Amino acid sequence: MQQERASKCMRTDMLFIQSSANGKYENAEPVPTCWKNPINYFMKQENKKKYLILNTIAVILHTSSVVAMLIVYYTHFEKVKPGFAFVSPKAQLHWTNNALIRADATDNKCSDVSNSPHFRATNPAMNIPSTVQQLFEPRTEYPDFMQPLFDFSGKTLIRYTINGYEVNLVAMMMMFCALSACFQTAHCWLLLKCEDMPRFMHYLEYSFSSPLMVMVMAVNVGIHELFLITSLGALFYAMNITGMLAEIMVHYAYSIPQKHTFIYTMLCWSAHAAGWVIFLLAMGPIWAQFSQVIACSDNQGIPGYAIAAIVLESFMFFLFGALQFTSMWERLTPGAVNKHKQTTEIQEQTYSIAPNILFRYDCMHATLSLLAKLTLAWLLLGPALSVDLGKLDQRNGSI
Repeated sequence: MQQERASKCMRTDMLFIQSSANGKYENAEPVPTCWKNPINYFMKQENKKKYLILNTIAVILHTSSVVAMLIVYYTHFEKVKPGFAFVSPKAQLHWTNNALIRADATDNKCSDVSNSPHFRATNPAMNIPSTVQQLFEPRTEYPDFMQPLFDFSGKTLIRYTINGYEVNLVAMMMMFCALSACFQTAHCWLLLKCEDMPRFMHYLEYSFSSPLMVMVMAVNVGIHELFLITSLGALFYAMNITGMLAEIMVHYAYSIPQKHTFIYTMLCWSAHAAGWVIFLLAMGPIWAQFSQVIACSDNQGIPGYAIAAIVLESFMFFLFGALQFTSMWERLTPGAVNKHKQTTEIQEQTYSIAPNILFRYDCMHATLSLLAKLTLAWLLLGPALSVDLGKLDQRNGSI
């Protein structure tokens, strides 16, 4: 009977067992999970129920937030025009570029160039006041210094901006809450069907939702450059993919032969470290911009709720990384592994994986994900609901 169950439930992980002769942990042959309480090995039955309840609450709150955001958008935020930082639900992004043109040019084949403030203020055919011209760099002709490779003579550089890229911040917030609800439902279903699986679903969901979150943060601190915004989102996507890779590698660490354990462990930590590097590269521009906005703003600076949203969200992003670090440390460090050993009655074998470790981190991921998304969304949306819509057309008499 045991052989039948083993054939159905054989797992591929190589587990540490304790030799009764020398008391040391050595690699053993693959041992069927079914021999060790197959239903409750990684997650006890009561823990399954607790996680199911927690996950259900998280999904309900995420879904409720999506519905609430949809309601407040069409009843309130849709009437708020773009251009009011920290209040408007939409933001205009732009793309800054350069064009090499003739220094005496009065027109250009691209309307974005000919209509740009730099081109118009330095246009020799237009009578622009000198006070306006002083705001822009004059047209400086290149010398003829690369003949015959390229003829720079009589050329100048004009900087122009392509506008018209609009993002809906409320829609982005609704999207990352909806992604959490869908992925957490799928993750819970997979755990109930297959307990012994890598916890990749957390990071797969983060790879789609966290780019939206970091883009919302970037727009709120004043980063409106189109390709910088998309690059920050791409960095957060890459960060979570490396986190997912590290998680999958750690899950199968016990199947690695002992002589290769150190190298494999270093590869796991390298994948985790790569995520931290990408995180710092992404958060650096946001905090540099954020610090500059606060330093150059008058009186009380920017609204307190916006500061709280940026600071708390940055801290929670850090906590996600710290959570994976502690999880990896607990599963990869020999001292921590032995601390969570568990004995079975089958051949007096001692296993190194405690059944509650992964369950604990599943609960922490679900809780932290819920707090991070709802904090960012409602710290920005909640105070903005106090906007008096009747006064929107009264900024210095007009908008």
